[in-house]
Amino acid sequence: MQYRDPYIEICIEGASSIFKVLSPSEKEMLDQHHLVMAFKKGEAILSEGSRPKGIICFASGSAKLFSIGAGNREQIIKILRPMDFVSFRTLFSDSPYPYSVVALEETSTIVFEKHTLSRILRHNAELGIKFIKTVSEDLIFSNNRLISLTQKHVRGRLAESLLILRDAYGFDEDGRRPCSPF
Repeated sequence: MQYRDPYIEICIEGASSIFKVLSPSEKEMLDQHHLVMAFKKGEAILSEGSRPKGIICFASGSAKLFSIGAGNREQIIKILRPMDFVSFRTLFSDSPYPYSVVALEETSTIVFEKHTLSRILRHNAELGIKFIKTVSEDLIFSNNRLISLTQKHVRGRLAESLLILRDAYGFDEDGRRPCSPF
């Protein structure tokens, strides 16, 4: 299938995309009903308290998903990179975002419209199962992070954070130094 934008192809046809299970006509619907957005480093992609308009797919770049906690301190929940999706939990609950997302570098996203996704989900049970699996995995990750943050000592939390950054960014070409998002 020929897509109108290369970023939409990344989000629909990418190796880990939940949308790979769609029929060609459903993929065409997504191709016709999406919004491509570009963000510069430090720019807000979404803000806590705002309402979701669709599912956001990160096509390029990276971002931090965070919440502001006690003492107005920023708590990074997750580092987002290409092929990550945001707003599964809030989209169909009609709840506002409980977090904010800010670009760590130049980042491009695709927003798949809520109305179009709802129409596709009504007819595609396999996509519904993928959504449930994704939300479940997200909840497991969140629960594990909560336990880690509340029960580990500072050194353990720091070590875990470094491992998360390593997994998100990998290593430089020489294999010695982790790549830096900053």
